[in-house]
Amino acid sequence: MNRQKVNRIFEALMRSGFSMTTKEFYETTVRKILKKYCIDEKLNVEEYQELLGLILEQCAINTLKNLGLVYMDEDDWKDK
Repeated sequence: MNRQKVNRIFEALMRSGFSMTTKEFYETTVRKILKKYCIDEKLNVEEYQELLGLILEQCAINTLKNLGLVYMDEDDWKDK
């Protein structure tokens, strides 16, 4: 990962007047995902945060699967 590149992009966002709030970020991100999959639900900020966390976790699992790896959570390890 090129941290300098990421920092440069973030600094450009800030210079451009980036002022999105947490609520706006969650709504924008989650709304686009829900729209893509034809889900029409209204959520409060806490629900958006929870859903985004679940989505991010699933994305990580999907990435591991695409790499041919198996994701095992704590409960899976207890069963072994």
